[in-house]
Amino acid sequence: MNPGQQINFRLIFKLLGMLMIVLSTSMIASLIWSFVYKETATVFPISLSALLTLILGSSLIIMNRSADHRNISMKEGYLIVSLTWLTMS
Repeated sequence: MNPGQQINFRLIFKLLGMLMIVLSTSMIASLIWSFVYKETATVFPISLSALLTLILGSSLIIMNRSADHRNISMKEGYLIVSLTWLTMS
């Protein structure tokens, strides 16, 4: 790893967008449980959260679609993991 190497933020945001799409699709399980147990008060908040997460994740991917993710440095890896924990919590 070269100490003077620049961090590829486009790559980081693209991968973060992909993970946000995974999160939004996993919210569908909660939505299904809301329908099964007739908890209608939670349907709208869960749907809204899933939709906003999907839109944000998709926009991050679209804006950074030209990022090449074949070579990820250790700095970028640490930053991706840290931002993923912050985003998903």
